[in-house]
Amino acid sequence: MIHLDISHFLTNLIIGSFFIYFLGIEIGFIESWFFTFLSGIFANLLNIIFHQVNFNSIGFSTAVFGCIGILSGLKINYKQNNFSLIPLFSGLSFLLLFGTSEKSDIFGHFFGFIIGILIGIFLLKNLKFIEKYNIIIDTILFLLLIFIILNPLLLILIK
Repeated sequence: MIHLDISHFLTNLIIGSFFIYFLGIEIGFIESWFFTFLSGIFANLLNIIFHQVNFNSIGFSTAVFGCIGILSGLKINYKQNNFSLIPLFSGLSFLLLFGTSEKSDIFGHFFGFIIGILIGIFLLKNLKFIEKYNIIIDTILFLLLIFIILNPLLLILIK
């Protein structure tokens, strides 16, 4: 059974805010929240496919590890001669240290980290495009983020 208590909630909130803040410095704050949620969504979908039955997960810690993966993917320097895996190993170390406790969703954390790396590499290749169309992308991502947040609430209200 996955743990859910006030310390788990506060840990996710504090650590998640910390990493999302630093991702926001790199790519923009709306983008950082959007891609963090996106990594959590895709990682949780992979986790559901992997487990298939008897699956229960809380989910935001998966997004936090997705954010760590995005930061790692953004910092992989593969275009120059000095290919650096230090960011990847730093993120992996954090995953192994904090994402593998007995009651945690280990596969969710792992999938979040992997999806995050893929998003980070995608963003690294497209940073110039994002910077060029920043206002349009910010508006679209903000609306999508609001939709992602409000959609479960609307579904509850409709039922």
